[in-house]
Amino acid sequence: MTMWNELLRVLDRMFGFEDRVSSQVKKIHQTYDSNTGEHVFWFEYRLTGGDSPPPKPDLDMLEEKRAKRIAYLTELVRRANESTARRLED
Repeated sequence: MTMWNELLRVLDRMFGFEDRVSSQVKKIHQTYDSNTGEHVFWFEYRLTGGDSPPPKPDLDMLEEKRAKRIAYLTELVRRANESTARRLED
């Protein structure tokens, strides 16, 4: 499997279009952002097949992601508070 096919498979799964007739991805443009030192790519993702509208997002998965983000941010705040408290004690 080529890397492009792997990317296509991941995009199909990520957007919930695994059951579509066909999909394609192609690189539209590539540049280098000298301000940030980053390579920038623009891709086009297309799919065909079926008359059904796009699937609804999985609400359980969205809630799970939200809970993980909140836990991560809570941990960051806790660490920042501990670090600040240690600096004030010194």
